[in-house]
Amino acid sequence: MKCQDAEQMIQNFINDDLTGEPLANFVRHIDHCHSCYEEMETSYLLKEALSRLENGETFDLQGELTNKLSNMRECLEVHQILTIVRRTISIMAAILLVMSGLYILYTFYLL
Repeated sequence: MKCQDAEQMIQNFINDDLTGEPLANFVRHIDHCHSCYEEMETSYLLKEALSRLENGETFDLQGELTNKLSNMRECLEVHQILTIVRRTISIMAAILLVMSGLYILYTFYLL
């Protein structure tokens, strides 16, 4: 992913509008690109600070951003595991189907 693409996705990330592969690509990019991470961090802190100040709330925005990124990484890991499990089950079902078909053909021609 290019920095320009990541920068265009920052607001979507902050608003929790990124999912699936776009989210995975974005998180991977900001994990390795200090410049994009800083831009995302600044945008997040500004948006949340203004919102919280208007409501008179206290906050730890840096900690919240760290938690948000950590949660996103965990979700992406679970998604990856589920994708592997789904593919494995699909392959096993296909093998079972082929074996069942071969068994039926074998018993049909044997009789």
